[in-house]
Amino acid sequence: MKIFKLLLTILVFNSSFLIAQDLKPEYQKFISKFILEVKSNDKEAVAKRIKFPFKREYPIRSVKDKADFIKRYNQIFDKVLIEKIVK
Repeated sequence: MKIFKLLLTILVFNSSFLIAQDLKPEYQKFISKFILEVKSNDKEAVAKRIKFPFKREYPIRSVKDKADFIKRYNQIFDKVLIEKIVK
């Protein structure tokens, strides 16, 4: 649940930049690619954007590395979060 809250916060923060007219094109490109990668369930591409280890607080254990992230991708990016990112 805390991963969900963290990712949702990041997404909301970043999505507000998409609406801004003065958003630099490289940021628009980054965010658009991230949304597309999540929408297409491209675990490898999303994993490349994460710095490991991805530390978490109890009871959610930290994500050790890229392989652990990909293994737990569906736990981290559940259906609800994916729908929010895509919107």
